[in-house]
Amino acid sequence: MAKFDLSFTAHGTAQLFNKDDELIWSSDNDMNFKDEFTDEFLGEEDSDDVLDWLIEQHHLQPDDEIDVYEDALEEYDEDDSDGEDEDEP
Repeated sequence: MAKFDLSFTAHGTAQLFNKDDELIWSSDNDMNFKDEFTDEFLGEEDSDDVLDWLIEQHHLQPDDEIDVYEDALEEYDEDDSDGEDEDEP
């Protein structure tokens, strides 16, 4: 049994990483996946369908341990500045 991480990015793509955090598959680079999943914006709610597809395509085995997570968009906080006003000399 191998261990993998399935990540859904804030930009709507899915990525599969091995235990060494090496990217081994990405939905952006797989034309067969894009043909099957026409919804270009993927999220954690799609994890069962994506995992089933990855197993069918032999990227994963049914007994592999897979952690699923979704990256959040980082929001810019205007209050998070260096405290200097650009208008001041």
